[in-house]
Amino acid sequence: MNRGVEILLSRMDSHPQEFSMEFNARAHTKVYKWGPVLSVLLNDTHPAFKSFTAEEVQAIRDKYYSLQAKAFSEHVMKTLLKIEGSDGH
Repeated sequence: MNRGVEILLSRMDSHPQEFSMEFNARAHTKVYKWGPVLSVLLNDTHPAFKSFTAEEVQAIRDKYYSLQAKAFSEHVMKTLLKIEGSDGH
């Protein structure tokens, strides 16, 4: 496996907040510092995409989408807690 991919996967494990969506008042995602790097592996039309194996691409995608799903679930729960807390329930 590409050493950069291995490092990125390890960083995703140790610092998931650097890769997860952050929601503002309008529930938009915040741009994060790893966006340009990840775009190579998440966008199969990127010129450098073919530099990576299918296994490398899938490993990054699986980890990335798992982090996004977790961030979304946390956002939903925080929103529910705010709603329930504001109406006295």
